[in-house]
Amino acid sequence: MIYLPGEWNIPQIYVVAFISSRYKNVDFIEYKNEFCSVLRGNIMYYSELVKKAINIMYEAHKEDFDKGGYPYVFHPFYLATQVDGECATCVALLHDLVEDHRDKYDFDYLIKEGFPLEVVDILRLLTHEKEVPYMEYIKSISKNQIAREVKIQDLKHNINIDRMDGIKSKKYSLYIKALEVLEEYDLNEQESVTKSDSSILKFKDARNMNNNSLNYDGSKWIYYPEFYTQYRYVLGTKGNKPIIVIGINPSTAGPNDLDNTMKSVDRLASNNGFDSYIMLNVYAQRATNPSDMDTIFNEKLHEENMEAFKWIFNNVKSPPIIWAAWGTNIYKRSYLKGCLKCIVDLSKSFNSKWYNAGELTEKGHPRHPLYLPKDTRFEPFDIDSYIKNL
Repeated sequence: MIYLPGEWNIPQIYVVAFISSRYKNVDFIEYKNEFCSVLRGNIMYYSELVKKAINIMYEAHKEDFDKGGYPYVFHPFYLATQVDGECATCVALLHDLVEDHRDKYDFDYLIKEGFPLEVVDILRLLTHEKEVPYMEYIKSISKNQIAREVKIQDLKHNINIDRMDGIKSKKYSLYIKALEVLEEYDLNEQESVTKSDSSILKFKDARNMNNNSLNYDGSKWIYYPEFYTQYRYVLGTKGNKPIIVIGINPSTAGPNDLDNTMKSVDRLASNNGFDSYIMLNVYAQRATNPSDMDTIFNEKLHEENMEAFKWIFNNVKSPPIIWAAWGTNIYKRSYLKGCLKCIVDLSKSFNSKWYNAGELTEKGHPRHPLYLPKDTRFEPFDIDSYIKNL
């Protein structure tokens, strides 16, 4: 008999059933409190990649038990319920895979199984090599947000005396010290974001400024702020038939200084019958590599970016025509999906029409403009289904 608390949802019951099929001799009544502590109030992120991570994790650890006598699989599953997003969930599930089972698993195996390099690179960070002093290992983890989040949850679970039948680990003091280092780094990151809020120019103020330091033709270009800074709300051209393009985040481009992505946007918009384009982004921070975006969500920047979307939607011919152009980078940060959902909700109040360029990616994402052929055609994009499955 398996103990099932009433508030468990179907996917969680599936996980328990999966465990029961692997552990034929486990008394689940005995472990009911552990099940409850793992699952109550937290729902894991689910996707095909996460499903693959779950299967690999179970296969690797199916004979393992922790020092409290519980099947080890509870530990990575618990961590997976404490983090957000596909990448972090996969990392949480697989964080001890290579370290505990080097004889069967390595990072090349995970790459061959289709895990993104971002997941594998974070798992490399989290895999402690014996010759590396433990606190040096912790410091190397601290600079990566997902690695830090997973390790914080890992340490908290490992110092939970109740989980270990009241017995403190021999490394208890070391784990406490490591946790303090990681949490202090986390706090400092949050404080730096708070300080940066005061330097963010409101979109309304950006529109009312007269600071064309780049000396571009204001009759042709839309550009806010009008000077180069660490974020960009809008870059586009003026015309009677614009297409609104939504990328993941802006890079270095500006008026008369387009990067290759923006040159492709310009070319594809023109070849699809539009006389102008307006480039907006899910998150307004400039970063040539999306992996360099804020690790901690800047709510102030998001709010002002949404003001830019409202202004653009209000000032184009109704209904706005939107080109989804963010590629697969929507998973780069856990907050990006929430930002996109805000944009989609806003677009509905303007009866916007959504399009993508060319075929969708294998996982259903709209293509990034950079490498699209110049004759690529726009196709209707089912944004509601996309958001539902994101």
